[in-house]
Amino acid sequence: MIDLISVIVPIYNVDKYLRKCIDSILTQTYNLLEIILVDDGSTDLCPDICDEYAKKDSRIIVIHKKNGGLADARNAGLDKATGRYISFIDSDDYIETEMYSVMLEKAKANHADIVSCSIKHVDEKGEIINIWPIIEKDVLFSEKEFITNFYPYIKTIICPSVCNKLYNSFIFDSIRFPVGKIYEDAFIQLETYDKCENILSIKDIFYNYFKRSSSIMNLQHYNLSIDAIEFRKINYSYFKNTSNESQIQYSLNEYINTYFQIYFLYIYNYKINNMKKCFSVPRKQFKMLRKEILSNPNICHMKKIMIIIHNVFPCIAQYIANKYFPECIQK
Repeated sequence: MIDLISVIVPIYNVDKYLRKCIDSILTQTYNLLEIILVDDGSTDLCPDICDEYAKKDSRIIVIHKKNGGLADARNAGLDKATGRYISFIDSDDYIETEMYSVMLEKAKANHADIVSCSIKHVDEKGEIINIWPIIEKDVLFSEKEFITNFYPYIKTIICPSVCNKLYNSFIFDSIRFPVGKIYEDAFIQLETYDKCENILSIKDIFYNYFKRSSSIMNLQHYNLSIDAIEFRKINYSYFKNTSNESQIQYSLNEYINTYFQIYFLYIYNYKINNMKKCFSVPRKQFKMLRKEILSNPNICHMKKIMIIIHNVFPCIAQYIANKYFPECIQK
C-alpha cells in the first residue's frame, strides 16, 4: 500500500523564500504527496507564486484565504488534507530531499504515529546556528513512557515544533491549532502525543529552520509572553489529572516561573502596549490557583512568600526572586 502524505504550508508575505521551500518539497524522493499551499491573505507575490506552481504540478492544491494567522492557516490545510500522514512545513524553511521517504519508512517499521527528526537552524547568510536535538541513534517511545518522562524528553530528545514531524493523520481528527496564539505548537503537543501508540525520534537532520530577524518568533511582542504562561498552565492542568508526581511538579514549577518572568517584566512596563490590561487574565488565573500552589509541600517556603506578597510589594518580591529564584526573572 502506498501512503499519501499531505504537506501543509501556511504562507504569508514570504515571496523571497517561498520558491526554495516549495522546490524542496517537490524534489522529495518520495513523491506521493498532496501539497497544500495556504495563502493566508499575502499582500506580496506569494499568491501568484502559489498559482504558478499549481499549474506546473498536479499535486499542489492552493487555498487563498483572508489573513487569520499561522494557526488558522494550518487549520485550513488540515480541513482540506486527505493523506494518511500529515506534515507541516513553514514557508520560509526548507527540507532535505529524503525527508519523507526515510521518515515514512521508519514510521511504518516502528509502528510510530509520530516521527520527529532533528532541525538545523540557519541564518540569513545560510550559516548553521545550531542543530537540535542531537542524538546518536533513533529512539522509540511508547505513549505511556513518553508522557511519563515528558519534560526531560522535550528538553533533550524531541523538539516541540510540529514542522519537523510526520504525523499519522488520525491524530488531527479532533485536534486543531488555537487561533491567535503564538505558541500554537506547544498548546497542542500533549494532545497529539496522548493519541499515539508509539513516538519515534530519529537522528537524521532533515528540517532546515531559517531564522530571519522579521519572523514571528523573533519579534518582541507581549503576546509571546502571555501565551507562554497559558500553555504552561494547560500542561499543568493535564498532568494534574495523572498520577505522575514528577511531571505534576515540573509542570507547576514551569508555570510559576514563567508567570513571574512575565509579571516582573510587566509590572514596570504596563504603560507600554497596554500591557497591564493584557496581563489581567493570567493574573486572575494565577490567583485562582494560589491556594493550591501555597498548599503544595514541594514549593519552598521562600517562593511561597514571594507569591503571597507579589501583588502588594512587587519590589520586595522581585528582590526575593533575584536573590533566590533567578529562573523567575525574564532572560
